[in-house]
Amino acid sequence: MTRSATRPICSRRSASSPTSTSQTATRAKAFYLRGEPFDGRETIFSAYSRGQRMVRDRRHKLIEYCVEGVRTTQLFDLDADPLEMRNLADDPAERGALARLRDELRTWRARVDDPVVW
Repeated sequence: MTRSATRPICSRRSASSPTSTSQTATRAKAFYLRGEPFDGRETIFSAYSRGQRMVRDRRHKLIEYCVEGVRTTQLFDLDADPLEMRNLADDPAERGALARLRDELRTWRARVDDPVVW
């Protein structure tokens, strides 16, 4: 998520904007020059349009949205499926990842006072 995309939510709730892309890139270069790994952020959140919300970590990506009263959930294993072709939301083996990411998304939405109701 870019800084400009988050500015309305952050300014509306007096929260600070996330670190800019250029600041993150500068930190990554400093780690590289010292020969140290730079892992970036643990999770990334996104809000798109009037109701699509997303959270991703190093391995999984969760997208949730509602269209005409029908809630849709998409879960992808980005290591095994980088093109996001196989939705794992109904896969019993991925229940843990789904619950964890839903909890992180719920916490983030509460923190930014997200007005979308599903």
